[in-house]
Amino acid sequence: MRGLFSIAALALLGALQGCEDEVVDIIEMEAEGGDTGADTDADTDADTDGDAGPPPDVITAEVLVGGDFDEVPVGLDVTFHETMFPPGPPAGFGASYSEPDIGPGNPFYYVSPQGGLEGEYFVSVVLWVEGGGTEVPMPGKDWVGATPGKVALGPGTGAVDAGEIHLHKEPL
Repeated sequence: MRGLFSIAALALLGALQGCEDEVVDIIEMEAEGGDTGADTDADTDADTDGDAGPPPDVITAEVLVGGDFDEVPVGLDVTFHETMFPPGPPAGFGASYSEPDIGPGNPFYYVSPQGGLEGEYFVSVVLWVEGGGTEVPMPGKDWVGATPGKVALGPGTGAVDAGEIHLHKEPL
């Protein structure tokens, strides 16, 4: 085993001996029609990698449950509604999380896509629990909540903070 390791180390050393630092003369490169753009990205090289663009359009929130929460979470879904949740189907779907780490005194922070929507929507959350529903929240078992007011979504909004979303058991 030691012999194989030594051979591999020698091969790597031999390959590296041919490598030398290359010095690039920026003035010469510009004279030859090379990169002449200003450095407008986040790194320190003299190019524009395009990483200085706007942030993605996402929505964030802090999801909270009360002290009476004693369930086993199996999933959490983020949806968007034109009217206060839950009437009617969602206008769009955000992120889904499996087995979110949430409980009393332990909020769950999410980052979700905005569902391709543009306009103002309520942000709704369903916390699916063990023994609860799978497609529709089960009354008296699953936990639901929504933003108290509508949140503006759409292209160019960047990261929108929906604040706190307090969950409660789906009423019977």
